[in-house]
Amino acid sequence: MFVRIEVALRTQYRDLVGETILASLRREGLAQATGVHMARVYHFSGLTGRGGSDWRSAAASLGRTLLADPVAEKFAVDEPAVEKGFSGIVEVARKPGVMDPVEASLIKALSDAGCHADVIRTSKRYYLFGPA
Repeated sequence: MFVRIEVALRTQYRDLVGETILASLRREGLAQATGVHMARVYHFSGLTGRGGSDWRSAAASLGRTLLADPVAEKFAVDEPAVEKGFSGIVEVARKPGVMDPVEASLIKALSDAGCHADVIRTSKRYYLFGPA
């Protein structure tokens, strides 16, 4: 079973990546979008926590202690980390077999935290706001 943890900026902070993507969309004539918010996404398969705890508690612990900055970011497990009301999603991931340095770092960090995952993948999600 895959578990998805999303990490996004809290709404009181400017999403500069989202603003840059929005400016690019407008330059390309896709002016319907009124906002873009980016979230980092971590996909785990076979996730277990310290002492073999279930994946839900392991995912919440990882989001809280390892993946998200508690001041500037929020995380969500198996649901969007951005506010509701988006009209579309674009997710960008590396092709299978392409090295992802974040994955290698996560494997080490999980081990240090007493957790385990059989497979780790990362991606970025861009939530589009505006007319559908």
